[in-house]
Amino acid sequence: MKTALLAIAFVLVVSVLHGQEVDDDDYYAIMELPNKDDSTDKEIKKQFRLLSKKFHPDHNPSDEAKEKYKKIQRAHDVLSDRKKRRVYDKKGAEGIRALENGAFFPEEN
Repeated sequence: MKTALLAIAFVLVVSVLHGQEVDDDDYYAIMELPNKDDSTDKEIKKQFRLLSKKFHPDHNPSDEAKEKYKKIQRAHDVLSDRKKRRVYDKKGAEGIRALENGAFFPEEN
């Protein structure tokens, strides 16, 4: 498990260093969170604050930062909402789009 997490972290770091974009639909990667199973609400909130300071248009006026901030906001919106996060974890970004378009996903017990 630790090896897999280290591998994921390494790929993310190399991608950032080489200027490669993270998949727009990978909200955990956008938020720079290591793993969906290990990410707590507190960690999501902390990471959002950290990334907001770095990429908010008031602090970083570049066009790239503005686009990155929009992605961060979107990822935070999904991951900080329990229902959206549950749907995202099971169905991915397509599930979120379906939910926003009126699809019904029953709560599990």
